[in-house]
Amino acid sequence: MPSLSEDSKIEFETGEPSVDAGMDTDLGMGFAPGGFQTEIPSDADAGFGDPSASLGATDSSSAPTPLPKRPKGRLTVGVILLLICALVGHRLWTMFFYHTAYGTLNGHVAQLAAPWDGMVLESNASESQEFRQSETVARIDSLVLRHQIDRLGDDLRMAQAQLDAQISKLRWEAQETEDLSNRVAAQHFEAQGSLAESKALLERLRRDRVRAEGLTDQKAISIQRKDQAVFSELGLRQKVTELESSAEMWKRRSDRVQALKDGGSDQLAPQLAAIENLQNEIVRLRETLEEGQLRAPFDSIVVTRHKLVGERVEAQEPVLELLQTGSLEVVIYLSQNDIDRIEIGDVLKVKMEPYSVRIPCTVVRIGHKLRAAPPAIERYYWSNEPLLPVYLKPDAAHRHWMSLRLGSVVKW
Repeated sequence: MPSLSEDSKIEFETGEPSVDAGMDTDLGMGFAPGGFQTEIPSDADAGFGDPSASLGATDSSSAPTPLPKRPKGRLTVGVILLLICALVGHRLWTMFFYHTAYGTLNGHVAQLAAPWDGMVLESNASESQEFRQSETVARIDSLVLRHQIDRLGDDLRMAQAQLDAQISKLRWEAQETEDLSNRVAAQHFEAQGSLAESKALLERLRRDRVRAEGLTDQKAISIQRKDQAVFSELGLRQKVTELESSAEMWKRRSDRVQALKDGGSDQLAPQLAAIENLQNEIVRLRETLEEGQLRAPFDSIVVTRHKLVGERVEAQEPVLELLQTGSLEVVIYLSQNDIDRIEIGDVLKVKMEPYSVRIPCTVVRIGHKLRAAPPAIERYYWSNEPLLPVYLKPDAAHRHWMSLRLGSVVKW
């Protein structure tokens, strides 16, 4: 309790206010904002002279001692720390102890990749869209292949033009050969006719010689006539020999001309082979270009689009991912202590993040071999813990939207 000054004591004893006390009152006794009485500054502090001569000077020992300040915020910090601990505990409980088993959403997925470098020219696919087997999903165009086909088409037209020119030349040559063949045949026939005529005349002269020799022996004709018959036969025989050689020559020439006529088509064989090769190459390139038609290998649903229309794609780069219809399944992994809790045909309600709905799934198969958890969920189990895979078939009402969440973590 603050001590009273001398003037205050006098006032309290006599009942009359002291002059000094009145001056203290007039000068104003102030109160601190916190409710404590404060001391009025002395005259010396106010600049009025000696503090000993001023009225209402107070003793320095009468100043009140301030109370210690109460610490603030401890309760708030404690509440915040308590809430953080509760949230972390709830999170750990939900992640590691609330669920019995964890698994993944799997399915038979096929990637449709570009067979060569090109551009996505056309795409009829959008995510969650269904396609039947062999139905066209997208088309990849290759400018390089189309240019090769056009270039081969130009070469083919050039080869066909050269073939037509060669055929025209052969036709002209065939006509010339035909005329030559006719002339040679005429010469051959003429030589054959002359030979036949000479052979007939030679036979007559031979008979005349024989008859003349007989008459000469009978001295019916002179020796001169016999010699004339002999020489006539000899001269004609030489002519027949020459005619036979001439006829043989014309025959060989006629055969050669005929061979030229028959061999005209052989000269076209190289051009025909070149044209056939070009045609086959164009067919092969068109078949290769046809591979740009990306078709669904089975009844499927589009789950991922890697490339859009107009984007360039490299060889073997995936364009689309298709999920085979009916292949969607949930695989959960049970520890050995929980194996007896599940049987084939049971309906389990699983949860797939970020959705809160429970999805009913039917147990269709239980694995026969223990194995470790896949990397996506191995953090929920002990290291290298042997687990039994259980295969579930999702309810038909949820399969369509679940198809777009392949690889997601499933909790049970």
